[in-house]
Amino acid sequence: MKTIKMSVLNKIKICSLRIFEAEDDDYPDRRIVARNQRTIDNLLKNYTEEERIELVNNIRWEVSNCSLKLEQLGWEITKGK
Repeated sequence: MKTIKMSVLNKIKICSLRIFEAEDDDYPDRRIVARNQRTIDNLLKNYTEEERIELVNNIRWEVSNCSLKLEQLGWEITKGK
């Protein structure tokens, strides 16, 4: 069974939002984009390539309940530390 912690899921959503805000500016700040992309890569380093793609495609900052979508795809969302 594929598992992901709720805290990791929320961190990915926050980083995705920061990337969106940095790219939405008239002059995109590539340092912010790179920093947050690196954070996302570090959070997902323990997953296989297929799992990473599935997570990145389904964890969206604009969706308030992306955990429901992941659970439908067979992911187990763990809460707590």
